[in-house]
Amino acid sequence: MAFIFLLGSCARISKRIDPDKRLLRSQKISGAKVLSPEVYREVLDEQPNRRIFGTTPYLSAYLSGKKRFKPDAVARKKAEVLSRYDQKISLETDSLKRRSLENQKISKADHYDMVLREGNTLMRVIGEPPVYLDTLKAEANRMRILNKAYRKGLFHAQAKTSTTSIGKSWVKVKYQIDEGRRSVVDAIVFESGQASLDSVLLSLKSGLALQQGMFYDEDLLLADRDYIEKTLKNSGYFRFRKQYIKVTLDTFNTEPFLLDIYYRIETPDQDSLHRKFDIRNVYFTTDFDPQRPALRRTIKQESGILYQYEKRRYSEKLLSTKVPIRPGQLYSLDRVQATQRNLNNLDAFRFVNVFYNDTASQGLLSYIQTSSLPRFETSEEVGIGVSQGLPGPFGSLGFKARNLFRGFEVLDMNIRASVEGQAAFTSDLQSYANYSTEVIGTLGLTFPHLVLPGPLRYKLSRYNAKTRMLVSYNYNIRPEFQRSNLKAAMVYTIQPTPRSVLNFSILDLTLVNTTRKTEAFRDFLDTLQERGNPLIFSFNRSIISSIKLDFVYNTFNPMLYRKGVYVRVFAESGGTMLNLLSDEFLSSNDTIFGLEFYRFYKLQADARYYQPITRSSLLAMRICGGYASPYGQDRLLADGTVRPNVLPYEKFFFTGGSASNRAWRPRRLGPGGFTPEQLSDGSFNYNFEQPGEVLLEANAELRVKVFRLIALAFFVDASNVWMIRADRSRPRARFQPDLFLDQMAIGAGLGLRLDFSFLLFRIDIGTKVKDPALPAGERWIGDQVNWRRPFGVRGQSNVNIGIGYPF
Repeated sequence: MAFIFLLGSCARISKRIDPDKRLLRSQKISGAKVLSPEVYREVLDEQPNRRIFGTTPYLSAYLSGKKRFKPDAVARKKAEVLSRYDQKISLETDSLKRRSLENQKISKADHYDMVLREGNTLMRVIGEPPVYLDTLKAEANRMRILNKAYRKGLFHAQAKTSTTSIGKSWVKVKYQIDEGRRSVVDAIVFESGQASLDSVLLSLKSGLALQQGMFYDEDLLLADRDYIEKTLKNSGYFRFRKQYIKVTLDTFNTEPFLLDIYYRIETPDQDSLHRKFDIRNVYFTTDFDPQRPALRRTIKQESGILYQYEKRRYSEKLLSTKVPIRPGQLYSLDRVQATQRNLNNLDAFRFVNVFYNDTASQGLLSYIQTSSLPRFETSEEVGIGVSQGLPGPFGSLGFKARNLFRGFEVLDMNIRASVEGQAAFTSDLQSYANYSTEVIGTLGLTFPHLVLPGPLRYKLSRYNAKTRMLVSYNYNIRPEFQRSNLKAAMVYTIQPTPRSVLNFSILDLTLVNTTRKTEAFRDFLDTLQERGNPLIFSFNRSIISSIKLDFVYNTFNPMLYRKGVYVRVFAESGGTMLNLLSDEFLSSNDTIFGLEFYRFYKLQADARYYQPITRSSLLAMRICGGYASPYGQDRLLADGTVRPNVLPYEKFFFTGGSASNRAWRPRRLGPGGFTPEQLSDGSFNYNFEQPGEVLLEANAELRVKVFRLIALAFFVDASNVWMIRADRSRPRARFQPDLFLDQMAIGAGLGLRLDFSFLLFRIDIGTKVKDPALPAGERWIGDQVNWRRPFGVRGQSNVNIGIGYPF
C-alpha cells in the first residue's frame, strides 16, 4: 500500500499521458434541489480516476505498469509456450495425458490473450486506465441527467455543461441543472374494451405503487406494469404479456404540473381477445432424464396429479402438498413459482422444471419435471478456524442421507474437531499459550413438514415448513476444566416470505457435566461465590430446558454493495416445564435427580442497516440489545443455606471481540463501570470473561473496496453489559438508567479485508476511545493516541482476526 501511495504522490502524471488530452478531475452536479445530486450522479457514464488523500494511486499504478509493459515480448513468450505444448502433445501417446496437455495449452493461451488485451498485473489488477475528458460523453451525460429528471416528473428541467481547466493536464466538468416543479399524478385511467379484463383491472388499482396525488416517478410506473402483468397472469390470463400494456401520459391538464396516466390494454390481434386459461391435467415426472425423455414410466394419480416414474422413490401424497397446481384451476403464475420454490427447498432434486402446453383448445396441460440428487452424500473439510480467540486448525466429516423413509426426510451426521487459542479463566495459566480443544458430534433428522398430529402437518407447506430433530454432543477440553454438553432439540421452521424465516423450538434440552476442574479453577469459583458471584453453579451437573422463538428478516447480500436491512428478534423461556411443579418444591430443592435446574427468560433484538455511499464503499450500521434474567424465589435448602437463582453460563451476554467491540478482547468488556485488577504496567487484567444480564451494543463501519481483493474498513463500536442486581464481586456492575450511557465503552479502528469471493479474511485493529473501567471524568482516552503512539498506551489497542464480516 505504501508503494502505491508513493506512486500517486511522486509520479508526474502529465508526462505519461496523451499530451493532446486532459484528464477528468471531477464531475459536479449543481442546482439539484428537488432530487439529490447523487440521483443524477449515478447515471453518469464514467467516473474520474479514484483519488486517495489528493493522489491518484490507481492511475499512477496503471501508468507505471504500462511503461513496463511490452506486448511484443508477451506475444513471443506466448508463441514459445504454445510451441512447447505442441511438442509435448505430439509426443504423448496416452489419450488422457494428451487431453490434459491440450487443456493446459488452452488455459495458457487464454492467460496470454488476457495479458495482451488488458495489460500486466499492475495495469489490470491494481491500476485504472486514465479517464480523459470526452466532449461527446459529456453531452451524453447531460442528456442522461435530463432523462433522469424527466423520469422523476421534472418535465420542465433544463441542463447545461461547463468545464474548468486545472493546469495543463486536468479539467473539471460541471453539470448545471434547473429542475423546475415536479408534476403530480391527478388521475389514473384503465382502458381495455373487454368487460372481463375491466373487473380485474379495477380490483388491482388500489395496489399500484404510483397513486393519485403522488409525484410522478417512472420507476414506479414500470413497477406497476410488472404488477399489472403478474396480477392478470394470476387471474388465468396465461398468454398475457407486459407488451400489451401501453401507457400514455396526458399533461394537458387544466392545472399546471398535473398529469393523467392512461393504461391501455391492447389485444393480441384484431380478431382475438385476452382470455382465461384453466388447467386440464397436471403431469409430474419425478425422475426425468434428458437423455431418455421417451422412457416408459408407471403412472399413478394422487390429489388430481398424474405422477410418472420409472422407479417409485417418493411419497406422492407428500409431493402433492408441495404442488399447489391442480386440474380445474385457472392458470396462476404465483402457483408456478411456489411449486418451483417448494420443490427446490426439499433438497432432493438436481433441477425443477415447470412448463405448460396450451395447444389443447380445452385447457392447459401442466408439466413438472424433476431429477433426483444422489441419495447418499459425504463431505469433509479442513482448515484454520477463527471465532473469538486465536486461530487454530479444525477438521470435519459429514454424511447425508436423503429421502430416508420415502417422505423427503434428510438424515445428516457431522463430527467436527477444532483447536483454538483462548484466554484463561485463572491467572496462573497466562504464562503460556492456552488452547481449547473442542469436539462436536451432531445427528439431525429433517422432515419437509410440521410434525403434528392429523392434517395440521401439511397446512403450512406453502411456507416451506420443516421440522428438525437434533441430538448433539459437545466435549470441550481446557487447561482449567473439561466440560460436556448433551443436547436434544426439536425445531419448527417456516418462511412467511422469501426473505424471512421463523424458528420455533418446542424442545431444547441440554445436560451439562463438568468432568474435571483444576484446583486453581475451583479456588477461583469459590472466591467469586464468596463475593456474591454465582458462576460456580454453572459448572455443576445441570439440566437446561427451554422454549425458543427466533425470527429473522434479511434483504442484504454481503457480496453486493447494495442497500439492505437485517432484523432478528429472539425470545427464550427456560425451565418452562418446571412451572408444572409447585413453588414450594422448587424453592426447597437444590437439584432434580441430582441435576441443577434453571428458570429464566431471555430477549434479544438485532437490527442492521446497509447503505451504499459510492460504487465501491458502503456504510454498515448495527444496534443490538438484550435482557436475560432468572425468575422464581431463591432456594432455601435443608442445611439452611440459600441457593440464589442464576442464569446458566451459556445464557449470559458477553461483549468484546472480533464481532463485537473490537477494542476489547473477546468477552472481556464490562460489566458496567466495573474496574478489573490493575497490572504492574498500568493496564487492566482482562484474563477473565465478564458475563452480564443486560446488553447494549452499537456498531458503525465504513467499508471501502481498494482493489479487487483488498478492502479497508473504518469502524466505531460502542457496547457494554450489566447485571440486573448488584454483584458484590464486581462493583458498579448493576444497570442504572441514569448511568448506563456514561458506562458505554467506545472503540474505533481500522480493518483490512482480503476478499476471495468464497472467503473473506479480515484483520481489525481497535483502539479504546472511552473506557468505563476508568474513574468517572477520566474515561475519554482518545487523546492518548498520537503520531508517536498510534495505538495509544499499553493495552489500549487490540488486534482481531476473523472470517467473514463482523455484522
